[in-house]
Amino acid sequence: TAVQGVEIQQALRKEDGEHVSEAFQLLAALSDALQVDISDMLNRTNERQETLDSYVSSLTQYFNAAKLQTELLAQEQREKDAVAKAKRAAATTISRGLSRARSAKDYVTVSQKQEQLIQAQTEQTTADAEVREVKTTLSVMNELIDVTSDRLSAIAENREIILSGLSVVKVPGIDDLGLIIERNGRKSSGATP
Repeated sequence: TAVQGVEIQQALRKEDGEHVSEAFQLLAALSDALQVDISDMLNRTNERQETLDSYVSSLTQYFNAAKLQTELLAQEQREKDAVAKAKRAAATTISRGLSRARSAKDYVTVSQKQEQLIQAQTEQTTADAEVREVKTTLSVMNELIDVTSDRLSAIAENREIILSGLSVVKVPGIDDLGLIIERNGRKSSGATP
């Protein structure tokens, strides 16, 4: 699930990517907001409408921040992809030079090229790991954006039911009762189309 993805990302977190660090903070906050049990939250207050409005406002702010963050992460991914590609090309060039030096039995150059190749491969591995980290973070962010969008839509479509404290239970045959109305490819509970 998206929440598990956030937890995994937090465990693997590195401190070197500014956008990635910001993204982790946002992922954690958004994940926490999505875990809120709305019915329980509203049952603990006398100001149900204000509490729901506040929750929706916060969730909307996180949603908008997450959309902006995905743009920043996408740019960072493009930059890191370019760096990784350059590191890969450098390692390949050194490897070819090493092969030529071996063929020429130039062992002084072989020794130098071997050290250079180890360094270049280390840099390439680091660059590839950074690319994977940004891609994974971006993927989890996009998943949470989808979940948040669905939750905001569900709250908007079912606001009266939520505020009244009622629940709709999905059981076989409920569709036949006309309590679930299809809107924009999504089902919502409500009495009006």
